[in-house]
Amino acid sequence: MNKMKILVVPSWYPPNGGRFYKFQAEALAEKGHQVDVLILEEIGLSQKRNFKIEAKDSILVNEIRYKYYRLPKLNSLNIKLYLMKYKKIIKEYISRQKPDVIHAQSCTWAGVAVSEIALKNNIPYIISEQKSIFFKEKLPYNKKFSKLVYSAYHYSSHIIANSIMMKKSLDKYSDSQITVVPNLVDYEFFKPKKINTKKEMFTFITAGNLLPVKGYDILINAFSALYLETKKNIELKIIGKGKDLEKLKNLAKKTVAGNLLEKGIFFCGYKTKEELLLEYNYSNVYVSSSRMETFGMTIIEAMSCGLPVVATKSGGPQDIVNNENGYLAELNNAISLQSKMQKMLDNYSNFDSEKIRQNVINKYSKELVVNQIEKVLKKCLNNKKQLK
Repeated sequence: MNKMKILVVPSWYPPNGGRFYKFQAEALAEKGHQVDVLILEEIGLSQKRNFKIEAKDSILVNEIRYKYYRLPKLNSLNIKLYLMKYKKIIKEYISRQKPDVIHAQSCTWAGVAVSEIALKNNIPYIISEQKSIFFKEKLPYNKKFSKLVYSAYHYSSHIIANSIMMKKSLDKYSDSQITVVPNLVDYEFFKPKKINTKKEMFTFITAGNLLPVKGYDILINAFSALYLETKKNIELKIIGKGKDLEKLKNLAKKTVAGNLLEKGIFFCGYKTKEELLLEYNYSNVYVSSSRMETFGMTIIEAMSCGLPVVATKSGGPQDIVNNENGYLAELNNAISLQSKMQKMLDNYSNFDSEKIRQNVINKYSKELVVNQIEKVLKKCLNNKKQLK
């Protein structure tokens, strides 16, 4: 296969999330492609970021970084100004060196920024989508911005969806071919480690932004009921930061099992990638209680460490969780989630951690996922759409 000059334009990127985007770019570079990543990092004026992921300069790809300082409480104006700046940056880049193909990561707003410029310069582009807003019936934007999203998808040479549910959700936006390609897991990093401490507690763990969409209120209620009914020593560790922290702490203080804060429920704050690896290995089961999840990155990371999973039917987990690696609970239902957590407690010894890890490698390895992305990029070189 001929080597390509690939320009990656992400809607978000480390240190503001999106480590799977970085993994993809580096994996393509490892295959011999020239990969540049053009990053417009959106920063609040307060400089505060939730659930930061450490950013280390890549030695494999050329990361070109710019900053946009978001204005408070002016969403439409921010989108407009952000797009103007991103388009200017993309134009300047293309004037210096023209890529063979552009990979926009999420339509809002990298895909929109790329679309018109790519078409005018006769450069094919694809869009990979991860964003849960596309699960909804209607986009949360005004008509002008929504039209830009539809246009970007319509003129794309190809679309990559990270789950079957995402593919179904994107069908209404374009007649472009949509291929399901899951996120990849760094299984060489996320792996079982021997922990030289005596473990007396059975630990459920979850990780992510402390936001309503993650359903941690449901999880706390489910765990509380489980804690009240079981005679086993169990605990719940919640990894991450977010605006719901105090609300969730208050909920943990007022559960049906009494005040579980610092007794059965532990808010552990932000953890580095290295620290998260240790937390997975200290734990028994990963729980995802999301109301809406396009994929489930932390699910496959935990599974790569050999953990079985309990997850809600929130979208992406239906592609991942099966009877060999865990249980699926009904959406937005604490009783169902408690039931599956209890089932996990009762049947934990029946799960094979080595088999769980191997199945993750077989489906989400860097080699497998990047080969799929590479095929899509190569195909779209011969499928350029013209601006009408």
